[in-house]
Amino acid sequence: MNRLIFNILLVFSVSFTGLSAQERSVDFQTGRIWKKPNWPRELPKSYEEVQAIPVPNLADVSLRIPSGFTGELTGPEGLKAYIWNSKLFKWELKDGTNAQIWENGNFQINTGDGFIFKSFTNACNGCKETIYLQYPDGSSLNGYYQQKRSKYDYVVKDSSGVEHRLYESIGYRKKSNRNALPSLKEFGITAPESFSSIKFPLFLEYEDLALEKPKVLSVHYTGPGGGLVYFHSDKNYSWDKPNEFVYVEYAPNNWNLTFKNQIKIGSSLDNCKDCKPNMYVQWPDGTRIYRRWDAHRKDFDYIYQSDESNSALNWLMPDPRKFGEPKTNIGPYDIYHSSEWNFVMQGLRENWNVAEFRKFLKSEFQLENEGKVPILLFDTPQAMFAYTGRTQPGGGAEGGFGGQDGITICCGNKQPKATSDPILDEDMKRRMYFGTYYHEAIHNLHQIACLNHRRGKTNIKDSGVSDAWFVEGLANHATSFFEPSVKLSILESTQKLVNEGRLPSSFDGLIRDGYQNLLPYSIGAYMVQYLHKRYGKQAVTEYIRLTCLGSSTHEAIQKITNRTPDQFYADSISDFKTTYAQSKESRRSWKYAQLTKMIPKNLKKFQNFSKNRMELPKSIRDIRSLEDVLPVYETFEADISAFKGKREGDFQGPNGEMFYLWQNGTYKWFDDDYTVTIFDGKQVSFEYKGWKAIEWLESNQRKWSAPDGSSVLFGPNGELRYFDANGKPVP
Repeated sequence: MNRLIFNILLVFSVSFTGLSAQERSVDFQTGRIWKKPNWPRELPKSYEEVQAIPVPNLADVSLRIPSGFTGELTGPEGLKAYIWNSKLFKWELKDGTNAQIWENGNFQINTGDGFIFKSFTNACNGCKETIYLQYPDGSSLNGYYQQKRSKYDYVVKDSSGVEHRLYESIGYRKKSNRNALPSLKEFGITAPESFSSIKFPLFLEYEDLALEKPKVLSVHYTGPGGGLVYFHSDKNYSWDKPNEFVYVEYAPNNWNLTFKNQIKIGSSLDNCKDCKPNMYVQWPDGTRIYRRWDAHRKDFDYIYQSDESNSALNWLMPDPRKFGEPKTNIGPYDIYHSSEWNFVMQGLRENWNVAEFRKFLKSEFQLENEGKVPILLFDTPQAMFAYTGRTQPGGGAEGGFGGQDGITICCGNKQPKATSDPILDEDMKRRMYFGTYYHEAIHNLHQIACLNHRRGKTNIKDSGVSDAWFVEGLANHATSFFEPSVKLSILESTQKLVNEGRLPSSFDGLIRDGYQNLLPYSIGAYMVQYLHKRYGKQAVTEYIRLTCLGSSTHEAIQKITNRTPDQFYADSISDFKTTYAQSKESRRSWKYAQLTKMIPKNLKKFQNFSKNRMELPKSIRDIRSLEDVLPVYETFEADISAFKGKREGDFQGPNGEMFYLWQNGTYKWFDDDYTVTIFDGKQVSFEYKGWKAIEWLESNQRKWSAPDGSSVLFGPNGELRYFDANGKPVP
């Protein structure tokens, strides 16, 4: 058996060695000597550069091998080859280039100048080869075919062994041939604090940033001008461009962009028809400009924000092209208004002690705002609605809204205007109601407190239960410390609800009724007053904290008072009834204390009556002369010359007495036990403890009537006539 094999091999050996020189010559299948491609001497820096690199294939390096030949062959230009079989062989050129080809179709080329190229077949159907190119300096390029995308991924390794990938490039969806972001103005080191200080363009739009989406989605790509793009899904990707920025798109118009200098730009789109995206720019110091789309006005608001200070900063930056510059400044309050408000602003400056106001609210309720607060004053309800898209609770035209960004108030066309009379103007300032400014400023402080409580916290859920009773109640209760008429309004409006049976029967009823019957401003305010009085100021601040962090009003009341909401509600009403019954003197003071004092001409006589009243006769017969009765007109005559025909309304007397003047010059003094009415200096009526008096000034007659109806009449010369209760003369 062994001898037979040896003879067969010998025959084959003799056969091959017996080939002629021509038959032992070999050539490439392409018919030309293999030439090294024009490979670059440096690693490619992009996917596109790789595409330009020539890649040999198996046909390029294969030889025409005589059938069944094994052994050495030579060819043109010094080609030498060694054949194991038609699919396993190696060859070498005279420049030192050599190649090895394996039966599975893999091959390797080593060039004379130091390049090494390898090609490896893949088993998958339709797959292309894995390729490897090593450069003379030891760096290399690997190409891995991705069947799903029908494209290669490439990995380069530098001579030190550091690897990174080269991915297919994608461009911008808009102007895909550009390689850079649109240029922006210099940002500076901190956010501008007013609209006029903003350097535009400040924001980048989605169309400027969005990248095109490949038809066949892969994971990695190279962005325009470089940087790695990573697709988490077809709608969510990140783009990291080293030393420049990181861009993350979560969905169309929802994205963040962080520059290497830590400037951040972000965008989010609300789910509303025709809305434009909200955007922010954040500086390295934490300050931000927030551009918010208003769906009602279809316009942007610009808001300054910062979380880095002791108190969160958040204020609207009104566009001076629309609002002008602030006309009035009171502490942190920048007030934008027309000339319709000039006189009111003068009164506000003189009456609003902002430092005391803010000190009290910080001390009592931990409410504080270290930032600016813009106040936008509108002249008409139409203008106010055009801006806010909101109507006042209860349907009233005048009033305001206070929020975390600022305050809006209406209406300038109904505000008093200055006259040329300083006395009238001073009186009008006393009558001006500034409670709206306090009330809305407290809303602003309340919302800033919520921002502070929520700083650094996430996933805070809304309880879904309105607590208008507390929101408006707190604002009214706190305002009452500075505007006495609000104390009066809280008590009187709540008492009216009690009298008319319109108070909700339960706490849930109060919540359900919302702003109906303006409940939050009356009983809601008293409930906050009761919470403050009964459980202390810490109870109010704790309620604010709990509800800002997502607790419902029910949960907060239960936790703070250890009473059920219904019990707390009943306790508040019970306390109100006691308080109201004891507040008669206080209520009068709250109504009249701030008004102009009307001074009687004969102050001595008036003060004597005010202090001692008068000694009343036992009967009409005890009145024997004018000296036995009060000279009413002489006692109560007032100097109304500055106001007659110009003002109608309440005044106060020297000792807190009540006084009312009509436009025609008629006026009235009154207190708990007497009323005096002087009809334009022609007639006087007086009532006191059942006694009545009339003085006819032009005819110089006077009449006094006793509680039993009997009377005495003084004639022009002081003569007396008596009458019984039926009006019949009595001798």
